[in-house]
Amino acid sequence: MTAGKIFVDMSTVSPAYSREVAAKVREKGGDMVDSPVSGSVITLQEGKLSVMVGGRKETFEKVKPLLQDIGPKVTYVGITAWRW
Repeated sequence: MTAGKIFVDMSTVSPAYSREVAAKVREKGGDMVDSPVSGSVITLQEGKLSVMVGGRKETFEKVKPLLQDIGPKVTYVGITAWRW
């Protein structure tokens, strides 16, 4: 991780671990959003995954086009207290 980079966390980890990773990313000058997906294998195959994104709004806007390639429904949920 280097300054100006963005880490998109799509893993299924505990909120505490996500906060720990976010802190390390920010120490290096980067930023992070957490963006779990909702759907099944069939939903994925049909190209209908939903992506929920938590983090800073300006960071979300930068990664939104990339996330829309993964799923057509990308929703910003704000800075989620349980993650940040």
